[in-house]
Amino acid sequence: LPSHLHLIDMRGELIRDDVIGNKKTTFHKGLSWEELKSFPDECLDWVYIDAGHDYESVLKDALEAIRVVKNEGRIVFNDYIFYSPQCEEFYGVVNVVNAFVLKKEFDIIAASLSVTGHMDVIVKKMS
Repeated sequence: LPSHLHLIDMRGELIRDDVIGNKKTTFHKGLSWEELKSFPDECLDWVYIDAGHDYESVLKDALEAIRVVKNEGRIVFNDYIFYSPQCEEFYGVVNVVNAFVLKKEFDIIAASLSVTGHMDVIVKKMS
């Protein structure tokens, strides 16, 4: 179990009341890359990103996640897909993640499977 859980949500609509009231949970309302700027370097074991899907937003999230996650820490990217037929839009997640893998900053360690193709991918920050 985590010793502390930080949740970041732009609107705060997805967070259950029992989670917000938990003393081991801190809720941050805002954009993830902006909220993560207040975190010290290498302070988190895991970061789960399910935010903006356009390339620029994913890149901003990734850069802050790399900074705040510990060496050998994990970052999970939601919707690792080029195009969402449901939303009828192109996503930037694959391009951002793959660029960091090629630069040897991430190592992909797991991926989920989904009938819709909206996968999560877990990467390990390389030390």
